[in-house]
Amino acid sequence: MNIKGRFLLPLLILSLLLPAILLGGCQSGGSGKLASIQSAKKLVVYTNAEFPPFEYISSDAVVGVDMDIAKAIADDLGVELEINDAPFDGIITSLASGRGDIAISGFTIREDRKEMVDFSKPYINSVQYLILPADSDIRTMEDLGGKRVGAALGYTGEFVLDDEIEEGALTGAGVQKITVNSAIDGALDILNDRLDAVVMDEFVALKIAADYDSLKAVKLVFEDGGDVAEEYGVAVPKGNQALVDRINKVIDTLNSDGKIAEWVIEHS
Repeated sequence: MNIKGRFLLPLLILSLLLPAILLGGCQSGGSGKLASIQSAKKLVVYTNAEFPPFEYISSDAVVGVDMDIAKAIADDLGVELEINDAPFDGIITSLASGRGDIAISGFTIREDRKEMVDFSKPYINSVQYLILPADSDIRTMEDLGGKRVGAALGYTGEFVLDDEIEEGALTGAGVQKITVNSAIDGALDILNDRLDAVVMDEFVALKIAADYDSLKAVKLVFEDGGDVAEEYGVAVPKGNQALVDRINKVIDTLNSDGKIAEWVIEHS
């Protein structure tokens, strides 16, 4: 074969294979993750088990509302559920880079997160609360001026607090923001007089306050009465709409049956 022929043959093979390669790429983006889950007969979910009642450790197992939802998704797909407990602030990045099949850990559906992953429809509506000493007179966002305020790393409360300190109700108010690893760590810091308040999601704040007589939880509102609402969704690697559709179907069924509300009560 001459020199020209040796160059043309690989190009000819590539031209024949390229449409199949591109088609395969499109298929993996649309239904690839769903197909791989069903092929492996296993749904790998990432969470952070420090967010009761949604995920927490009981008898050495990760349980909670989110884990019940994850189990319902696995059952719908006819596969085994594998739960991986990981630091909260790295889960979305890990999922986007290919680790795990889904992530469910009280993730608020946010535009910055949607740049890295896709989300199911919301399965919980929540608002931000304050965890406080039982005798605290703090009532509003503006009351946090000059206080030591905790926020769990990567949680909505941290984003809210940052926004209000940078250009909001707390700008120039002398707030000392202190990052904690979890809501429970923040609550313990209040009990040990290291914090005056912790900003946290409603259900978690209420659960922690119910567990400690010397703590209370109040809805975080502004002086004008406005609150900070949010919605939780299941995170899925981008480009897997078939999997998102299956998850949405499960969420619809669970909500119509009243199961998610039932699980919130059960785990609280």
